[in-house]
This record gives sequence, C-alpha cells and structure tokens, in this order.
Amino acid sequence: MNLERIVTFASSVSNDLRKETLEKQFERVRRRTNESHVMQYGDMSHRKEFLFTYMGADLANDSYTSIGDISSPSVSRPVNQRDTNLLYFQPKLLRAPAGSCAKLEAQKQLLDEIAHRKHVDFSIHKIGELLFGHQKSSNLLMNVRPRGQPVVDD
Repeated sequence: MNLERIVTFASSVSNDLRKETLEKQFERVRRRTNESHVMQYGDMSHRKEFLFTYMGADLANDSYTSIGDISSPSVSRPVNQRDTNLLYFQPKLLRAPAGSCAKLEAQKQLLDEIAHRKHVDFSIHKIGELLFGHQKSSNLLMNVRPRGQPVVDD
C-alpha cells in the first residue's frame, strides 16, 4: 500500500464525506505526502463535488475522533514512505476489539510487516558487507550525500 492510498484512506475514515470535497481531500493528501508526488489528472470540473458522491456517506464515521490517536500522522508531521504500512496496521490493531479475530489478524499483519522490514534491513546490510567489507559497510550505507550532489562518482 503506498503513501497516497494510506492518507486518502485515513482522510475518508476521519472526515465527514458529506462535507468534504474532492479538492479538499486532494490538498490534504498533497500536504501530508510531501516526499511523494501527488498529481491531479483528468477533468478538474469535479473538484467541488463531495466525496460521498463517489464513496458513499459512512454514518459510522460520525463518531470518529482523532483525539488520543497518537499514531495518526498530522499535517505538521511528514511521514517517511517506508513507514506507511506500519502507520496503517498499528491503529488497526489498537482499535480492534480485544480477543477478536480482527485483533488477531491486525496483529499478524503488523508482525508480518515488521518481519519484512527486518528481512530487508538484514539483506541490505549483508549486501553492504559483501561490497564494502565488514568494517566499512555500516558507515558507507548510512552516509548520505548533501542535496544536489551526484549519487555516485564517475
């Protein structure tokens, strides 16, 4: 699941779809995904239409509140795209009723995502060791060039 989908989903869950326009949602997604490239395509005449026209008005959302939702990214806190799955699964786990199948499934999804990240991190570390040797690997992999510099030297 990519960052744009997560933010769009979170926006549709937390906002009244009967009052929010496509334009408002686009602006919210664009602001919250500052490291990604959110673009508009197609007929812009629909921008003033309300989301419920396309997604339905979920009355279950009427009682939603983000107060106390510590894991929800805010407009002032950009989210690394690598963290989007964690930010999707964690609240899903926290909101699921205790002892329910939904709780077990959410826990499995979160643990699977964590295991996948550990596997990717381990694989990158091993590739670094093979390329640069055990001593230099961590330092070279964590070194980031300043903005505007080429990624590699000729």
